[in-house]
Amino acid sequence: MSTAGAGVVQDRPTGRGGARGRRVHAVVAVLPDGTPCYSPIGTVLTEGARVQCHLCGGWYRSVLAHLRVHGWEQAGYRAAFGLERGQPLEGADTRRRRAVALRVRRVVEPAVRSGFEAGQERARSGELTKDAAEAARGRRQPEQRRRKTLRTLASVSPAARA
Repeated sequence: MSTAGAGVVQDRPTGRGGARGRRVHAVVAVLPDGTPCYSPIGTVLTEGARVQCHLCGGWYRSVLAHLRVHGWEQAGYRAAFGLERGQPLEGADTRRRRAVALRVRRVVEPAVRSGFEAGQERARSGELTKDAAEAARGRRQPEQRRRKTLRTLASVSPAARA
């Protein structure tokens, strides 16, 4: 499926007998270190159950699992592409399956259950909030958060701001 000018330049068959095609994607931006970016910085593009990788433009159920191919880790990926820590890097179906698996583990595995209970206690006591605020102090806002803040401020009327 060749859609020149729409992000995908062309499909090239790989392997024997015209096996699965490999898409060549257009570069959207370039990071300061020269790394090409195939998805807009500060956004995560989703298409159905798949998410687009900023590093190669490919679509995956889980970009997190795919990052090893590029030799990247989650924290560095999020920082480089201006993504918030809570931004899902997996499709909705994958997140749902993982959530179900974690709910089962919470019931079945004592270590998971005790860890969950400890986290709930830290949240109730306010300790978790304090630790999060301390960790965020001095850290630059990701591009994604900056854009959300600007959108929210733009929606506030001048009268309400005064």
